[in-house]
Amino acid sequence: MKGRCNIFRLTIPQILEVNRRIQSGDSVSRIAEDYPISVQSMTETMKKYYSGLFEPAISQYWRRQQE
Repeated sequence: MKGRCNIFRLTIPQILEVNRRIQSGDSVSRIAEDYPISVQSMTETMKKYYSGLFEPAISQYWRRQQE
């Protein structure tokens, strides 16, 4: 599943990696340096992630990983 899932150009695996890095204490501004995305866009993307907006896509991603 390499398609884009949001207007901010992050794929599901990238969003999951960003979440892991945030949970381990990295700042959003530091993480954003590693992606073609602004800090503001990264923040908005992660707000959507934490609100559950990407749950259907994440579930589909994990199902396909198990196939």
